[in-house]
Amino acid sequence: MSLQGKKILFIGIGFYDYETAIREALKCRGAVVTYFNSAVRPYYARLLMRLRMTAAARYFLRQATRKKIKRLPGGYDIIFLLKGEGLCREDVDCLRAANPEARFVVYLWDSLVRHENRRMLLENFPVIWSFDRKDCEQYPQLKFRPLFFRDIPPAASKEYVLTFVGWMHSDRLQIVRKLAAQLKKEGKPYFFKLYIGKFSLWINRHLTKNIRSSDRELLITEPIGYADYQQAVARSYAVLDIAHPLQSGLTMRTIETLAAGCHIYTTNADIANYPQINPESYTVIERQATDTLPVTGTACRQPDSFYSYFSLDGFITQLFS
Repeated sequence: MSLQGKKILFIGIGFYDYETAIREALKCRGAVVTYFNSAVRPYYARLLMRLRMTAAARYFLRQATRKKIKRLPGGYDIIFLLKGEGLCREDVDCLRAANPEARFVVYLWDSLVRHENRRMLLENFPVIWSFDRKDCEQYPQLKFRPLFFRDIPPAASKEYVLTFVGWMHSDRLQIVRKLAAQLKKEGKPYFFKLYIGKFSLWINRHLTKNIRSSDRELLITEPIGYADYQQAVARSYAVLDIAHPLQSGLTMRTIETLAAGCHIYTTNADIANYPQINPESYTVIERQATDTLPVTGTACRQPDSFYSYFSLDGFITQLFS
């Protein structure tokens, strides 16, 4: 369908600048886009979460979200929910009442098991797009649509054998720590950065003792800007992808790495189920065997179908057709 002149309410989660890219793509097609972040947490709600007063924190979060929704003018043609984090049934009812003619487009940028409000989503939307292929096989109302890539400008030369930039969660630090030790011993340059909040860093460093003083070079407390991330990938022969244990969908990191012509080492074995991807451009690795990883993979160009299917334009076309 044409988006020319369509009023779109885009409810996102503030996911880096990927949402900005989507907004700009919608505007380029003539849409008038209003955006708000449903995952923003007021300071008092964050404080209550820290104090483990979860019920009170969720109450105030819902109140804050409801106020945002009620302040919206209404009359939208399309309401685009990206993950729908922080929304409950009453929020959806409120949106429908103020926009009775609106078409809802819901996209899950996460596996269903990681959505606290998954029951509400499944009960309120007959069609939901998801990046997780296995979820789509399990739930008939989910429709499969992978994420997309944006072009990464090439670098003048390669500098790193392997790069990883991402949030610290699950066993990522343990895996990156072992690989750093291996590559350092082999004299191979790498770029590894795990993001962790300052408060979480203090807890893990001084209370739980999960972080060692030697991990300092691997950790950052401020996210790396997308332009700097692009340059790190462009200067790399290969990129590491440590998928969340509860996810099987391809990360943005995976798709952008392949589009940039780099080899990818990934813990996500489901990558083999994407026919658009050249199997010679990735290596599936075991999480428990990363201390002896032979980083020797070489990049190769993807088939033409990859670039059309995984493009941002392809993403927008499929979701809003």
